[in-house]
Amino acid sequence: PNTPIGQSFLATNIAYAIAGTALSLSGEYWMGFCIEVAAIASFNYHYNQLRESSAGEVESNAVRFALILDYTAAAVSMVSGLIYITTASALPIPALLLSVLGVFFLFLSWVYEYGRPYMFWHSLWHVCSAYAGYLIGVSHLESTML
Repeated sequence: PNTPIGQSFLATNIAYAIAGTALSLSGEYWMGFCIEVAAIASFNYHYNQLRESSAGEVESNAVRFALILDYTAAAVSMVSGLIYITTASALPIPALLLSVLGVFFLFLSWVYEYGRPYMFWHSLWHVCSAYAGYLIGVSHLESTML
C-alpha cells in the first residue's frame, strides 16, 4: 500500500465511493448504500492484502475475514442490481454490457492472481462494476419516477 502502484490500485475503489454517493444524492438510497459499503469493504480488503504481501507474510485470518466482508458486500450489491434489472421496465443495455465486461475483468484477475497483472485486471473490475452499478441505480430510479 506504500508504493505508487499499490496506491493506484487502492484508488480505484474511489469509483465505488463516487457511484454510491451520486446515487444516494439523487435519491437512490439502497443501491447507493450498497455500493458505498462495497467501497469500504473492498478498500479494507485490498489494503490489508497489499500490506501483508509487501511484508512477505502469509495471508492472515484478518485478511481472510476482510475478504469475506468484501465478497459479502459485493454479493449484496450484485444481487440488488440483478433484482433492479429483472424488475425494470426497460433493460439498461449499457449497464448490462459494462457488467459483463466487468465480470470478464474479474475473471482475468482470478486467472492472473499475482502482482501487477492482478492489480491491473482487478482495477478494471472496480471501475466497470462501479459504473455499471451506478447506471443500474439510475435506471431503477428513473423507472420508479414514472
